[in-house]
Amino acid sequence: MKNSTKYSPLPIDEDESTASNSLSDSAPTDDGEILDGAEKAAWTTSSHVESHSAAARRLLIAAVILTLVCSVTSLVFLFLNARVQWQLHDLLGAAVVHSDRHLERPDPGLLERPNVYIGLDKVAQDVSQAALPDTLDVFPPFFQPVDHIHRNYVFPDDGHARFTFNGRVAPGDHRVLLTDHITMVAQFRVHDFGMERCRIVSTIPSWEVLEAYNQTLHLAGDTSNIEIWNVTASAELDERTLSWATKPARDEHIGSVGLEENSTRQSGEFWCGPSGSLQTIELLCRGVSCFIELWQDYYFKPRFGIYIQQSPSLK
Repeated sequence: MKNSTKYSPLPIDEDESTASNSLSDSAPTDDGEILDGAEKAAWTTSSHVESHSAAARRLLIAAVILTLVCSVTSLVFLFLNARVQWQLHDLLGAAVVHSDRHLERPDPGLLERPNVYIGLDKVAQDVSQAALPDTLDVFPPFFQPVDHIHRNYVFPDDGHARFTFNGRVAPGDHRVLLTDHITMVAQFRVHDFGMERCRIVSTIPSWEVLEAYNQTLHLAGDTSNIEIWNVTASAELDERTLSWATKPARDEHIGSVGLEENSTRQSGEFWCGPSGSLQTIELLCRGVSCFIELWQDYYFKPRFGIYIQQSPSLK
């Protein structure tokens, strides 16, 4: 019996279709080998990577060359600019002045000080007089000897410095040394309001008191005539550079004072300026064979040394 049903192909799965397409995409090489689809894709990808790497290398080389060219150009322009400036300086001479004053640190002594006594000049005079002390003792923070024989010698400025666990400490003592060729330069600022009358005071305790407290004092010759001179100095002096050759010039003789053991001597009064003003004086001993040496201490009691005493100027 003859089957009359016609043949119809069965549906093909997707996997089988993909496999068949892959087989159909295979192509023979020149050697007769068949190169499948995966190998063709890998070959194409590697060619693209190689082309991108070559382009990146070219860009990197171009960037390095451009950087070197810019650096060399900058150096050339810098050199030419400096050379042109020097040529202008030589051509113009004194017409081109380069001032370095703006690079210098300003002197603190020349800076304007604010008034801390605002309105006190308007207070009734009897009230101001009642508030002022009778005297005000000021030990000059700057007290340095200079030698007119050794004109460039700078005396040490560290006082009775000593070594401690915290390092080198200078307690602030000042060496007073007066001879026939060594003078003392003192500098201080006037304290308080309305205390503008000043005098120089020398106070020396007895030998017994000085020995009890291990204080140094050497007196020889005539020490009864220590001249006081006003010095023209508009700025604060530097102990590290002060010598006879660098000290300011004397301006005006303002008094004299003596110095003797177990006694207090005072000079005549002189005007020392308003509060905050900078005053500079020089002391020199005129006595025959005069020699004075001591280390004065602000905290020593009784008073010991040479200091400034201010008095009220409103009375």
